[in-house]
Amino acid sequence: DLGAPVNVVNATGGAGVTGHTRGALARPDGYTLTMVTVEIDMLHWRDLTTISYHDYEPVGLLNSDAAAVFVGSDSPWHDLRALEEHVRDNPGNLKASGTATGGIWHLAFAGWLDQVGLSPADVIWVPNNGAAPSLQELVAGGVDVVCCSLPEAQAHLESGLVHCLGVMADRRLDPFPDVPTFKEQGVDWTLTGWRGVCLPKGTPPEVTARVVAALERVAASDSFHTFMGNAGFHITWQPPEQFQQTMQDVDEQLGKLLTSEAFRTSQTARFGPMVFPSVPGVLLLLSLAF
Repeated sequence: DLGAPVNVVNATGGAGVTGHTRGALARPDGYTLTMVTVEIDMLHWRDLTTISYHDYEPVGLLNSDAAAVFVGSDSPWHDLRALEEHVRDNPGNLKASGTATGGIWHLAFAGWLDQVGLSPADVIWVPNNGAAPSLQELVAGGVDVVCCSLPEAQAHLESGLVHCLGVMADRRLDPFPDVPTFKEQGVDWTLTGWRGVCLPKGTPPEVTARVVAALERVAASDSFHTFMGNAGFHITWQPPEQFQQTMQDVDEQLGKLLTSEAFRTSQTARFGPMVFPSVPGVLLLLSLAF
């Protein structure tokens, strides 16, 4: 649309810290755009970086996909309440996965437990490298529950390998009309993962306006809608002001969860990070002593 080549750089690492930091600290001249994700509202609360949404000029929100809870097709739980009651009666009995510890799907799952009066520690969270390997573990019986988005689990749903107990959205999603919301089942909890484009803070207004207009045209194009539809992703266009408000609202929501006593308790490790590196040293000293 701009008539210029765009090189995509996948700056991975640090649970999103690397890419978001690189984008925020880029020269604010309009030549570096960042696909900002919901992690920008989590990383600073986890003390992983000082970068936050305040370090960006919003261009537009493109996509949002609500979290959902999945169980195996042979699971004894057929609705959200049944799963909740099992957890309540058997704390620490189930294992769940969907992303790394502290990732968006972990927070979504922990937030649900907290909302219904349970502790996030009542279900053991098994960290994994995303939804795909987590769903494989669910099918294989390695975990009991997976929390991720519906598009990520679409193939497993269509093949009948998994069953969705509910989606954390305000209303049912058009591509998945048979999946009930949490609110329909009496749980007032929503959480959505999202993706949007931003520029570094301080980008000149005229440059930002040109990029905003281009992105809006792309978001309205048939080719973009076809691509997103085929992938099962939900298009959610928001202009800069609305996108800014979304980032602020989600930052407040996740901040409350990440700083809550319930979530901090669930993150408490039995052993500190230096315990295992120190074991060889202790053994060496013992061997020298004898």
